[in-house]
Amino acid sequence: MLNEKLDKYIKDDYYPFHMPGHKRNNNILNKKLSYQRDITEIRNFDNLNDPKTIFKDMENKLKKIYKAYDFIISTNGSTCGILSSLRSLTKDNKKILVQRNSHKAVFNAIEVFDLDFDFIGVKTDENDMAYDIDYKDLEEK
Repeated sequence: MLNEKLDKYIKDDYYPFHMPGHKRNNNILNKKLSYQRDITEIRNFDNLNDPKTIFKDMENKLKKIYKAYDFIISTNGSTCGILSSLRSLTKDNKKILVQRNSHKAVFNAIEVFDLDFDFIGVKTDENDMAYDIDYKDLEEK
């Protein structure tokens, strides 16, 4: 779906006058990392900040796959998503419950957003891999 749309864009004779500034020049990197697919919010495509077409369709499909209430495609990896989520869901000096095995961005958010926190226990399997929170510990908090 997205690949087909990008392939069509690559084959078009548009010359990009937008960022990023490499202008689809594959000579900058090796051929395995194609700059031709590196686009921004342009006409006849979609916008991650306000998805209406292909990105919205992808989010809806991913929402169904993961049985989620909502799904938002984010940029900049998991760190950006975690920071954005915690900032939008918390206020300064509020307490959040955190697993000890949380992503480093959670602990960065605690520091940057001046949050208080308490650890909650996790259940582990025979290989000491966390797989669930300890609901008894959660109820006590």
